Amino acid sequence: MSWEKLMNFKHILQRADFDYIIDENNIDRVVQIVMESLAVQEDTRKLQELIFDYMNQLMSFYFWLNARDVPDITIGFESAREKLAQVHGLLKEDIAKRRSISRNILKGLRDDFLYGISRLYKGLKTVFDPDLVTESNITKEQLVRYFLDEKEGLRGKFSFNKTGKYAFANRLDELTKEELVVSERLLLRPSDGQVRTYHHWTDLGTGRGLVRVLMHDSMFGRKKVFFVYRNSEHPDYEAQLRIPPDKVSFAAA
Repeated sequence: MSWEKLMNFKHILQRADFDYIIDENNIDRVVQIVMESLAVQEDTRKLQELIFDYMNQLMSFYFWLNARDVPDITIGFESAREKLAQVHGLLKEDIAKRRSISRNILKGLRDDFLYGISRLYKGLKTVFDPDLVTESNITKEQLVRYFLDEKEGLRGKFSFNKTGKYAFANRLDELTKEELVVSERLLLRPSDGQVRTYHHWTDLGTGRGLVRVLMHDSMFGRKKVFFVYRNSEHPDYEAQLRIPPDKVSFAAA
């Protein structure tokens, strides 16, 4: 299921609330409460606490992320939260009423909860899009980790150089979040006026932009991203342009 892939974002986000809601044991515990304990356990106070804790962690992550304009995030959150709230309410009912709940209703609660968590995965893939990430609370540090991540991030599509003063991978920590977003957009969706070829380089960006990126399209495997320059570093950028990529050292990060 897609919710299992949420683990791919654990290293990128590094948040305690996110770690809690994607923890397989915590998800299995919610499912077990719905499918087994709810209808048979007389004293449900501990179960109520567990559901309440999960709901709180889910809300903490959702409101921190601040990505309400991403449908998969909003729909996923609302679906999971609503079902958790229903389960929490049912756990307060007496045992006779809980025993009367049909198996199909319990399955529906479980499936809708897992559906909601799964939608969060699709939403997170969208949140890191350069046109959306600035509207969220994704931090610069998280964006850097996204660049270098191979499963969900950009390193699955590009190979980033770590050799040289202006090596792309080495400079990620130096760039501002705005410069990182511009770099991401240049790599993923440059406009026609932002791409030119010179001495076998693919030169991304313009003189009016925040950064310029020098890349080489490899015939095999991922595209090689060599260097990134700020506008204030234009003389060094022009000097590098005159040296073709096959004469430049490249070591993948």
